[in-house]
Amino acid sequence: MRPRLLLIAAALTVLAAAAVLWLRPHDAPEADRPPISGAAQALVWWEMARTYPEQRFPSEGFAAAFAQHQALRATSDEGDPVWEPMGPTNNGGRTLAIVLNPERPETVWAGSAGGGLWRSYTGGTGGAWARVATGFPVTSATAVAIAPSDTGVVYLGTGEGYRYMDVQGGVVNRPTRGSYGIGVLKSEDGGATWSHVLDWSLHQERGVQKVRVNPADPDDVWAATTEGVLRSTDGGQTWTPLTNGVPDDFIGKIILSGYPADPDVVYASVGDGIETSGPTSTTLIRTLDGGATWTDVTGALPDVPTNAVIVDPQFPDEVYVGNDLGVYRSEDGGQTWTTFSAGLPEAVMVMDLQVSIPDHSLRVATHGNGMWKRSLGRAPVAAEPGAPASGLALEPVAPNPVRGPATVAFRLAEAGAVHVAVYDLRGREVALLASGERAAGRHEVALAASRLAAGTYVVRLEADGQTQSQRVTVVR
Repeated sequence: MRPRLLLIAAALTVLAAAAVLWLRPHDAPEADRPPISGAAQALVWWEMARTYPEQRFPSEGFAAAFAQHQALRATSDEGDPVWEPMGPTNNGGRTLAIVLNPERPETVWAGSAGGGLWRSYTGGTGGAWARVATGFPVTSATAVAIAPSDTGVVYLGTGEGYRYMDVQGGVVNRPTRGSYGIGVLKSEDGGATWSHVLDWSLHQERGVQKVRVNPADPDDVWAATTEGVLRSTDGGQTWTPLTNGVPDDFIGKIILSGYPADPDVVYASVGDGIETSGPTSTTLIRTLDGGATWTDVTGALPDVPTNAVIVDPQFPDEVYVGNDLGVYRSEDGGQTWTTFSAGLPEAVMVMDLQVSIPDHSLRVATHGNGMWKRSLGRAPVAAEPGAPASGLALEPVAPNPVRGPATVAFRLAEAGAVHVAVYDLRGREVALLASGERAAGRHEVALAASRLAAGTYVVRLEADGQTQSQRVTVVR
């Protein structure tokens, strides 16, 4: 009996080995191998982006991150208002970028994952979207930026790339990318014509995730790319990499956002699905010196791909992050975080964030859930009229941004001496609006913006030993 059992076991072993050898696709003749579809390749990328640095997709990864998200949400007092859906309802596909014209906020630009660049002149309502032709083979419009000081200058980043080569099991040198990229394009006439300012036509595996422009200088441009953070101070003619403090094992995608009143303050996300690999992963870094050095401000953010970050242009310490679970908010420059997802689905992949200045709301572009908006609550003023105990209040400059004349209004609880002036971002007084005694009550003074160069300024009111200020953007 024993020899017969041994013989049967040996036979089964030979048959199993033969089956394995016959089923191995890399041992089959090339012509006999089944083709790999584009859809399959896209799914492999999606898996690999959320697997790194392991070789198999972790069954507990997303669930653990969602539990972390829920725990943080339980301690977050968000209150009202909540997010409201904005569409689109007439077409599908992923929206990777959205930006509002700072001079005409009803003009909205949107970048799609595979459909190029789009624009609406109606704030995105009524389905009034039209594709913007660039003259270049742009499919994936990943980043759009408008220069606040000259809204005719528009930068377009391309390529939803995820960096060069990866290994999956026995598959070697598999490109991990989402769509084709050709670098950065620039228009100086509001999108009528375009030129190449960062030409990656021969490196289509590279991608640009975000472009940000110095509010006071349309030639000072930052680009978050698969190659790291790049900066140009000559309108894109030359680019300098900024890598000091970026994680050493960074090999992929990066997102950034700057504080408009101080272009040297920039936040960058390296949590892109490649870098987020454990509870100690660096998700968010910050520079206060124009990119010379970076520090980690990840804090309690969940360890999932972080796709968007933006600084409130009116409140420099308020930072918003969007990831694969929702939106998060920091009111202290990234030191602590709370959820900001009330009204959104339980888990929603947030691909882009944008602050609308006129109504001080945050807008979100998502993966598969359309666009949403949420009011940021308080008005962007240094002190709300009637609220401070002193009774002193400087109202928002109107209009803002401004091209020609503007009005600066302020209130005094008591008669006294006032000084109202305009300062540049270096603290130099560039225009005196009012000086001397004023009666109690509301007063208005004129601001002649046509006499100022394009850029961001601070209007400051000094009275009764107190100071209040408002920012104003002059455009051309």
